[in-house]
Amino acid sequence: MKYLANIDLNKNEIQNARFQNLAAAPSSPVAGLFYYDTVSNTALFHNGTGWIDMGQVLTGPDIVSLINACASLIDADNINSLTAAKISDFDTQVRTNALNQLTAPTADLSLNSHKLTNVTDPVSAQDAATKNYVDAARSGLTIKDPVRVASTANVVIATGTLLTIDGITLVAGDRVLLKNQTAAAENGIYVAATGSWSRASDANISAEVIAGMAIWVNEGTVNGDSRWVLTTNNSITLGTTALTFTKDFQASDIVAGAGMTKSGNQLDVIGVLNRILINADSIDISPNYVGQNTITTLGTIATGVWNGSIIPLLYGGTGASTAAGARSNLGATGKYAANVGDGSSTAITITHGLNSLDVVMTLKEVASPYNAVMTDWQIVDANNIKLLFATAPTAAQYRVVVIG
Repeated sequence: MKYLANIDLNKNEIQNARFQNLAAAPSSPVAGLFYYDTVSNTALFHNGTGWIDMGQVLTGPDIVSLINACASLIDADNINSLTAAKISDFDTQVRTNALNQLTAPTADLSLNSHKLTNVTDPVSAQDAATKNYVDAARSGLTIKDPVRVASTANVVIATGTLLTIDGITLVAGDRVLLKNQTAAAENGIYVAATGSWSRASDANISAEVIAGMAIWVNEGTVNGDSRWVLTTNNSITLGTTALTFTKDFQASDIVAGAGMTKSGNQLDVIGVLNRILINADSIDISPNYVGQNTITTLGTIATGVWNGSIIPLLYGGTGASTAAGARSNLGATGKYAANVGDGSSTAITITHGLNSLDVVMTLKEVASPYNAVMTDWQIVDANNIKLLFATAPTAAQYRVVVIG
């Protein structure tokens, strides 16, 4: 793209810029012009007389000569015993290093009664734990293996035998949650047997029975598919402390409302033949529904002539019967185009007649390949703009298009 006027960047940066790559110097150079020579792989600029290499390499003698010409020289007499104080900003630069770039400590590290902040939760066993992680662990549930059934009344555990509990006939080895014992200290997880029942191995000592212990119940007319949580506060002495279990979830607690059905854990909406269509993941009006007079349900009008009144803007129309009237009513944009250039003028006024200050302008070459070009321009008034060129364009060299 060609620019026909100087560009003022108003002290802003040119970022990620690249020199023009050429195998030979550009013709008719002016002072300040620069390019990258792809043959010698050097950057050059023109000083008004000739091309200067911007990347010249200094040899050792060149460097020594420049150093010796300086007012201040390097003193190497004490270089074998430099301390941090003798190197400017040494401590500041060391502090910019990340801790993971330093050698690992070989002894305990004291934070002098300060804390680490903005750290992530642990993953591996030897990772430090954050307060958030510890709080979550302390307030979480202790999940036990599920039981087959949960009691609905007191069970004599000394002679429990293989009872029928909550509609389920037990077999030896079934895990059972007893939560309705007359002596609440007997509550807990048991293993059914033909004689005396014993507590399950994962809940038969005090250390394994703590507040927040959660048990899932698989079967049962009343308690099937439910979860029960031990809500007795710590500390607990098993066999002495009264244990209270509270239900915190059951699938049957969710019921199907009006217009819905439930099967297990799944809720479904009820469709109506030729009215409401139920898809896999959406609800729609049945294509066979003809209960309303709308284009949506009646389909596409394939024959005849569409006749109707002019639709006002208020209802989404144009308020007109012609294209010109519609554009005017809708405030649609207009366009003006003309060739510009006379070989002498650098300021050219364009009268577009669009009656708007809200206009945009584009400029391109009249001759192929019709490159777009850039120049400065001004909005004079609602019907005129002015193009400003650094060099006068030739006769009809460019074509201007104004839209507004």
